[in-house]
Amino acid sequence: MIIDRGHIVHEGTTAELDGVDQAVVVRTPDSARLGELAKAEGWRVRRDGRDRLVIHGASATEVGRAAAREAIVLSELSTEPSARQLEELFLELTGTEVRP
Repeated sequence: MIIDRGHIVHEGTTAELDGVDQAVVVRTPDSARLGELAKAEGWRVRRDGRDRLVIHGASATEVGRAAAREAIVLSELSTEPSARQLEELFLELTGTEVRP
C-alpha cells in the first residue's frame, strides 16, 4: 500500500507494485505544459531533469498525438521498459519531483 498525506494512492500485491511497465520518455522545451497535459489525460508523469519527462499509462503514439494536438515541440519521444522500483512508483503516484 502506498499512502500520501494520509490517503491511499495505490494498493496491491508486491508483484503488482514491482511489475514491468513501459515508460514513454519525452524531451521538450515545454515540459511543464506537456506534464500538465499528461496529467489531464490521466497519465502518470515524473519529471527527470529540466526538459525530460517519463510518462506511464500511455503509448508513445498517444503521447506524440497529444503533443502534436497542442503544438508542443518534442526533441525526443521514445519508450523503454522499466522494472519500476518502489521509490519510483511512490514518486509517480504522489506527484513528487526528484530534485538534482
